[in-house]
Amino acid sequence: MLPYTRAFLLLCCLTIAGCNAVSSFFQNSEIEQMQSQLDSMRKKLEIPIVEQTSGRIGYHSAYSNKSEKNQWLQLDLGQSVTPDSIILVPAFVNYGSDPQPGYGFPQRFRIEISDDPEFATSSIIADESQANYQLKHNPFYHASGKGHRGRYVRITASQLGVATTSPDAQRRYAFALGEVMILEGNLNRAITSRASASTNTNVPPAWHINNAIDGQTYLGLPQWKESSPQNGFHSHIFTDGPNQDEWVEVDLGSEMPLTEIRLIPARPVDYPESSGFGFPIDFKVQIGSDREFFKDVFSATNFPNPGAQVVTIPLPPGSRGRYIRAATSRLRERSGDYIFALAELQVFSEDVNIALGKTVTSSSMAEGATSWSREALVDGFSSRHQLLDWPQWIDTLLGIAELRDQMGQQQVGIEQLVKRRRKRTITTILFVMTVIIL
Repeated sequence: MLPYTRAFLLLCCLTIAGCNAVSSFFQNSEIEQMQSQLDSMRKKLEIPIVEQTSGRIGYHSAYSNKSEKNQWLQLDLGQSVTPDSIILVPAFVNYGSDPQPGYGFPQRFRIEISDDPEFATSSIIADESQANYQLKHNPFYHASGKGHRGRYVRITASQLGVATTSPDAQRRYAFALGEVMILEGNLNRAITSRASASTNTNVPPAWHINNAIDGQTYLGLPQWKESSPQNGFHSHIFTDGPNQDEWVEVDLGSEMPLTEIRLIPARPVDYPESSGFGFPIDFKVQIGSDREFFKDVFSATNFPNPGAQVVTIPLPPGSRGRYIRAATSRLRERSGDYIFALAELQVFSEDVNIALGKTVTSSSMAEGATSWSREALVDGFSSRHQLLDWPQWIDTLLGIAELRDQMGQQQVGIEQLVKRRRKRTITTILFVMTVIIL
C-alpha cells in the first residue's frame, strides 16, 4: 500500500475514532441523566403494596377447560347510586413459586350498570371485550363511572383468566376477583351490597362470593408516605388470660348523623412483624347519644385476624350518635400475654371522617408506652403512615402504575444507548486494527 494511502486511511480512522469518542461522551452523559431520573422514580415508590395478609382471597367462578366462556358477577347496591369509579382488584394467590396478583382475572370483560336486575337495559361503564386485557403494572382495573346511575352492577367475563397455579399442571380457566369496589365520594358502596353470580366455587375462607365485597384485598391499607408519629391505641397488658372486658371510646362532641365506622388494625414499627396486632377476637361496636345507653351496631365472635386490612362497619340508614365505642370481651395473644390494640378508629358522616382529633377515653392504657396513646387512635395515621381517603389512594396507586411504566421505558432507553455505544466502540477497534495490518 502506498504511503499516502496508508496516511489517508489512518487519518480517516482517527477521525472516526474521534467522532465515536465525542458521541460516547454525550451518550455517557445521556445515560447518566436517564439513570438519575430512574433512581429518582424508584425513590418515589416508598410504600410497596403488601401481599395477601387476609385468609379471604375473593370470588371464584366454576372452573372451565376453555377460556371462551361467559361468567358474571353481579352486585345489588340496594339503591340507585352514581359511582365515581369502579375498581376490580385481582385475586392474589400465594400458590406456586411466583405468587402474584392476577389469578383468574378475565382476559376480556365488560362492566354494566342498570336499575333492572335482569339487565334488559343497561349502561356500559367499561368494555374490554374486543381485545385481551393485561394488568401489567396496574394493581387493579379502574373505570370511571361516567355519570351513569343504577342499582345493579354486573361484571361479565367473556374470556376467562388463567386459573393454573403451577406450570406443570393442566391449564384451566376461571373468573376470579379479589374485590369489587364501587366508590361514590369517599364511600365504598359495594360493602353494603349483595352479590350473586352465574357460577360460584365456595371454598371458605379463601373463596366465597361475599369475599368480593368484604373490603379485604392484597392492596392493604389506604396509606402513603408520611410516617406515623405513634402506633395507635394499646390497652393494659394482661397475663391472666384473654377473657377481659376492655373498651375504647370516641366522643364526637355532639350527636351526629353516622354512615359507617372503620377500624384500622395496628402494625407497630417497634415490634416484630405482626399485622393485626392486638385486634380483638370477640368484640362489639356500639353507638350512643349519651354514655349511659349504647346500641350494638356490630358484633363478632372468633373474628379472624384482619391483617393489613380496613374493617368497615356500615351503619343502618338514619343512624345518629355522639359516642362510638369498641368493646372487647376476648383479646388477641401478643407473646404469652394479651392486649387490645387499634391503629385508628374512623367515624364517617356521609364521606367525611368526623372522628379526627376528637376526645378518646378507654378502660385502660398501656403503662409507660411512649409509642402508644389514646390520642393516636384519631390522629389520621395507621401505625406506619398517613391514612388516605379512598379516591386519593386510588389516584396514588394509579400514579405508581404509570410511574412503573415510565421506569420500564427508561430502562429500555438506557439499554439501547449502551448497546449503540458498544457497537460503535467495536467498529472503531476493528477499523483501527485493519489499518494497522495493512
